[in-house]
Amino acid sequence: MKYFISIDMEGIWGISHFSEPWDRIGKLMTQELEHVAQILSDLDSRAKIVVCDSHAFGTNIYPENLGVNIELIRGFPRKFYMMEGLDNTFDAALFVGYHAPVGLEKGAMDHTYSSSSFFEIKINGQVVGESEINAIFASLFNVPVIFISGDSALFDFSSKFFPETEFLITKKSIGHNAVWLLERDRVFSNRIKSLENAFKKLKEGRFKTFVENNPVFNPPYTLLITLKDTLRCDLVSILPQVERISGRTIKYVAQDFKEIYRFIVASSIIAWQANQIR
Repeated sequence: MKYFISIDMEGIWGISHFSEPWDRIGKLMTQELEHVAQILSDLDSRAKIVVCDSHAFGTNIYPENLGVNIELIRGFPRKFYMMEGLDNTFDAALFVGYHAPVGLEKGAMDHTYSSSSFFEIKINGQVVGESEINAIFASLFNVPVIFISGDSALFDFSSKFFPETEFLITKKSIGHNAVWLLERDRVFSNRIKSLENAFKKLKEGRFKTFVENNPVFNPPYTLLITLKDTLRCDLVSILPQVERISGRTIKYVAQDFKEIYRFIVASSIIAWQANQIR
């Protein structure tokens, strides 16, 4: 089978702050990815794995450490950023090292696509984080999300949207820059069990797509983004077909979720420019 892995940084075991040394972040992300890939390969001898490096500029994973059955999507910018490369040839998606959405109490390094610009994202009236946004995207290709790993605040928020998905908690969330790291060997052991359960459910056909489980996210899509300040909202409001509904909130409507996704990516990049012109 063919597996798509989108890997982020904030939910990786051992990390508690954005400013930790890059080489340490890369090492820990690569180690976690290697373990996930090894488990999948043990479960499925014909596994084909495509990995999307989905943190910051997408240059975190050490390509030279990856196995022969793994292909890596790396670098930035990309139209579909965290989900670049996904199509209907995949059997399953896995979200590794994910985190809580922006504004969630105790969420470790909580944010949604832009830690510097976005205060809240709603789709069809529902507050969403990166897990939900990316899972809607995966639904376009009938690809279920079978496994998600990250902090406990992510689990508390997202598990209600993913009834069959296997969750692995890598650390307990204390605050934005504070976590309680669980015993490393226990986390690695629990990862094996979670992926075994996910693979069994996948073979049994028990997974539905995210949108099948959450029909509120069917089209048309109404996207509301609340920016962190009015300058960022000024910038994003320049984009075509944007309705500004308050000092910090914009509205964007589309039938195609690919368009919604690209708008989120583009607006995060544009809003980031506020750091340069303030």
